[in-house]
Amino acid sequence: MKSFFLACILLLAVAVTPSFADSLTFTNHGNLSGNISTGTVQSQLDSISLNGAALAGFPLGPLSINTGSFSGSFLTGGTFTGGNLSIALNNGAVLFTTTISGTWTKLSNDLYELFATFSGVVSGTSYSGSTTQFFGLVGGDRGDDSSQGGLVDLYGTTTITTATVPEPSTLTFLGTGLIAAAGAVRRKLQGRA
Repeated sequence: MKSFFLACILLLAVAVTPSFADSLTFTNHGNLSGNISTGTVQSQLDSISLNGAALAGFPLGPLSINTGSFSGSFLTGGTFTGGNLSIALNNGAVLFTTTISGTWTKLSNDLYELFATFSGVVSGTSYSGSTTQFFGLVGGDRGDDSSQGGLVDLYGTTTITTATVPEPSTLTFLGTGLIAAAGAVRRKLQGRA
C-alpha cells in the first residue's frame, strides 16, 4: 500500500513539472551597419532552427543590437546594461524585441566579442537567452572611443529558450484530481480486504 502512495506522489511530481521547453536559434552573418560611437550593430539573419532542426535558411531580415548604457571602452572592452536586441523580417515586421545586458570584449588585435543575455515573459510564456556576436573594427581614430569607426565581418548566434509554466489553478486542479483518484482506489482496495 505504501508503494501505491509513493507511485501517486511520483506521478503528481512528474505531472506538475513544466515540460514545454523549446529553443530557437538564429544565426547571422554580414554587416548591414555598425558604429563604434553608438554601440549599434545590425546584421542579416541567415537561418533559424528549432531545437536544432533547421526551419529556414535564407536571408530573413535584420538582427539589431544596441548596447544602451555602456561603461568601459569600445576599443578595449567594457560592460553594458539597458541595451536592445530586435529581430525583424525583411518586410519590417518585428518578430522579437527585448532588453539586454552584457559585455564587449577585445579578443585579439582587431577581433571583438559582444555577449549579452536577456529574459522576460510574453503572454504567460517565460523566455531567456543570449546572443554572441564576433566582429572587427575599422576606420576612425583608433585612440578615441567617440570615433565613427565601423564594425566588419560580423557573425554570431542568438538563442531564445521558452518554457510554458502552468497556471497555479491548473496545478491545484490536477493535484486535487490525483489525490481524489488515489483515495477512491484506496477505498476500493480496503473494501476488498
